[in-house]
Amino acid sequence: MKKKLLAGVLALATLFTCSVTAVACSQKENQPEQSVEQTANNKMENEFSTKFVNTKHVKLMAATPMVASEDSVSQTLVATITPSTATNKKVDWSVSWLDSSVAGGKTVTDYVTVTPLSDGSLTATVTCYQAFEHDILVTVTTREGGFQADCIVTFTGIPASMSITSSTLSPTSGNTYGLGVGLDYDFDINLSNAFGVVGEKYHDYTVGVQATGTLTVGTLEDDPRASAGVWYNERTASLSEFTDQILEYSVEGDILHVKFKKSIEGFYSSMVRNGSVKTYYDRVKSVDAPCSFLIQVNVKEIGASFNARITVVIDSTVVTGVEMTPTLEF
Repeated sequence: MKKKLLAGVLALATLFTCSVTAVACSQKENQPEQSVEQTANNKMENEFSTKFVNTKHVKLMAATPMVASEDSVSQTLVATITPSTATNKKVDWSVSWLDSSVAGGKTVTDYVTVTPLSDGSLTATVTCYQAFEHDILVTVTTREGGFQADCIVTFTGIPASMSITSSTLSPTSGNTYGLGVGLDYDFDINLSNAFGVVGEKYHDYTVGVQATGTLTVGTLEDDPRASAGVWYNERTASLSEFTDQILEYSVEGDILHVKFKKSIEGFYSSMVRNGSVKTYYDRVKSVDAPCSFLIQVNVKEIGASFNARITVVIDSTVVTGVEMTPTLEF
């Protein structure tokens, strides 16, 4: 058997990712092997990096996205033999532990299998059935000449789905929740995949908010001696101008914290007192279009292409406190 000519490192995860296309590579016989690293564009479907050592005979590179079923995920490996004019292009596929000494006697095909499209086919399906700890090696061998190319398959636990839920609140519709002003709310961030094992590095998030709504705001001069306040500098404003003053949000672990700090109706950005006269700046005079906040949580390791969202609105029917006369006299 000839010395192995290529090793491809393929990060495989929950949504099993092992898709490789073999492409001819023209190098001189005495030229040293070269490493090429590749990263998939859509990490939500193809979260992997591949490191290939190109030689004169064969090159493997990432290709098609994974296909998931109820109990497994699969990807396709395609090999290309060089030169393209070779008569016998038949190959054999095999799978083994990269280091059998650390596998503890486990049967590799209980975790990963490789199945050619037909006898000697250059195309094979690699299927993952359960999470595994140690790397697995997929090898393709030419029947003529015994040239080989390898793909190292690693399980990292990539999430396949993501959701945000509440154990204490029910959505008013879809993923919209009504919240009371001044109250703290916690939402669960849920990650899952076909194997029920999500890697720790995927539990790191970024969060952003998009505000929707239109307001009429202005400067209100409120003099208790006058019959009514005086408005001036009125303008139309987007709710997004005041997001940070109205809404508080953060992520800690797998928990999304949300709190409306202020109500939208009656909101003002600042107030100056001059004697008994109060002047409110950016005071909301009217709400001209429905107001809501769309909160999006992204898995940092994957990016904005993999996310979950909820919409929050102020619910004026929610009890936020109670008051009464502090003293009585008889």
